[in-house]
Amino acid sequence: MSQVRKISARSVVRLVIAVCLLGMMPAITAHPKSAKAATEYVVGSPGPAGGIVFYVATTPFKCGADLTAGCTYLEAAPNRWDSGSEPVRSWGGTASGPCGMSAISGAQGTSIGSGFANTAAIMKACPDVSGANSAPAARAADIYAPSGLAADWFLPSKDELNELCKYARQTGQAVGGGTVCSGGSLDNGFTAGYYWSSSEHNSMGAWIQYFPSGEQFPEAKGSGNVSVRPVRAFGRAVIRPIVTTNEATLVTTSSATLNATVNANYGDTTAAFSYATTADLSGATEVATDTPVTGSTDKTSTAALTGLKPGTKYYYRASATNSAGTSPGEIKNFTTTGALPTVTTGSASSIKASSADLNAVVNANLLKTTVVFFYGLSADLTDGKSVSTRDITELTKVIDISAKIEGLVKSKTYYYRVEATNEIGTTKGDIKSFVTSRAQGVTINDGAEFTNSKDVTISVVAPAGSVKVILSNDGGFGSSQTFDLVDATADIAWKLVASRDERLPKTVYVKWVSRFGNETTAVGDDIILDTTIPVLSNVSAAANTAPASAVKIAAVKKPTGAKIVVKARDANSGVGTIEIKSKKNGKTTTVIYSKPTAASQIVLVKTTSKTLYVRVLDRAANASPWKTVTVK
Repeated sequence: MSQVRKISARSVVRLVIAVCLLGMMPAITAHPKSAKAATEYVVGSPGPAGGIVFYVATTPFKCGADLTAGCTYLEAAPNRWDSGSEPVRSWGGTASGPCGMSAISGAQGTSIGSGFANTAAIMKACPDVSGANSAPAARAADIYAPSGLAADWFLPSKDELNELCKYARQTGQAVGGGTVCSGGSLDNGFTAGYYWSSSEHNSMGAWIQYFPSGEQFPEAKGSGNVSVRPVRAFGRAVIRPIVTTNEATLVTTSSATLNATVNANYGDTTAAFSYATTADLSGATEVATDTPVTGSTDKTSTAALTGLKPGTKYYYRASATNSAGTSPGEIKNFTTTGALPTVTTGSASSIKASSADLNAVVNANLLKTTVVFFYGLSADLTDGKSVSTRDITELTKVIDISAKIEGLVKSKTYYYRVEATNEIGTTKGDIKSFVTSRAQGVTINDGAEFTNSKDVTISVVAPAGSVKVILSNDGGFGSSQTFDLVDATADIAWKLVASRDERLPKTVYVKWVSRFGNETTAVGDDIILDTTIPVLSNVSAAANTAPASAVKIAAVKKPTGAKIVVKARDANSGVGTIEIKSKKNGKTTTVIYSKPTAASQIVLVKTTSKTLYVRVLDRAANASPWKTVTVK
């Protein structure tokens, strides 16, 4: 091989080496699940290119042709590396040659990591294989390539040679720091003499080191009795990082912290998390961690998620990426806190004639919750009104909720339930009911204006503290009866005194008796007694077209119409209603008699029947006999 071709080829090799971090072992691209930690070398262990590791930096040092690569280790060629011997060479060829008498640009580096650049500069300036323009010491190191393992060996710099001396003498001194090799005893694998460095001192000399004492000093480049030991620098092999997806922590209704353990395997590594509501992470959102991961030990990486939906299962996975590739972790999941509110409709309290308190128990289940009561007179609450209470902010407690409703009607059954809503949805409680109380006082037949029987029911609601009630049909209480009260109330069967029907009301008088025996002033209620049936003097019916407002008498497919004229009267309470049916035992349709004292009323009906049955009832519920009428 010619000199020119040899120099060109080695220049190419050195360029490749510089790019690849000075002989760094090729990046391993194992499958992420089989990734292992990168090889860690120690002083004395075999190096990757067949040498012995003699220096391990605590932090990577600059190396390579332009001192931009990063290396951690130095390895030296093994003992008797040159065909069983430790060769001696001059540094600059002949003493009178250009390399022995001239300064070489770029060969003055002394620091750890500069030996490669020094050697490259020497080989460029001294291209002869032999002769005046040659560099035997540097060339011996440069061409060393044991079994083809690596072609990036070089003559060590001054400081690199000093570290080799420390190893050779087993001094136990700390690495680096510029401490001159001293102490210990020289390993017999090294020459008990001088070794060349690649660091040029001046145009006529270069640095050498005397291993028996550790002393360093300049020596003439032409000296030929100095040993050569090639070394090489290399970095840690980078493989894909190792990543483990850990359990999520600090999970709330809208946030969580994702955690992972990452081993960078010596490559600058970035960690990230992907999360989604789908088990396969389709459509996932990716969030990066803030801090890069370096080194070769396990480190924790985290990412804080916000803006999550409550009560939702999220799937997530950690991944880590360095120059060797990306390693994914396993998919895990967590569920944000929060759920639909839990509600229980309670019993109504403080029930009065026109008001009541509605009660419920609500658990917001960690989410802001709005509570509303619905109430009404229909059992299914289709007529329900709503009354708001408040928003619950006590998110972790079971809260008693109450709301007062007013404007109710006395003695009515009201239905109600509680509803609670948060951002997940609405929960409805059971429907419950209560009956409003009567107003304080006395009523006959629940306040009816008329009755057709002397037997009536007297309902009394006494003032608080009352224990008895005295009833009489006359205001002077000449004849009276006394009854016990329960919770100041009573419903008492009573008989009115009357010899005949009258248009004047019948009055019942009451007095309350307190627990101390005190009687109150009399109060009362009246009712008109009417036992006389109304008179239905005439009914006529004529066929006609039934308007949309006509009363339907029977469920028929195509009803025709009829105009019914009802003539009736009642002297005491007045006519109250008209009842019509199409069969004797059929369903009755009731129509209000619009004016109780009117002599007649017209009713428009929808029916296909030619025969109808009609009667009237007065306002005391007395009924006339049925009359049969034919539709003409």
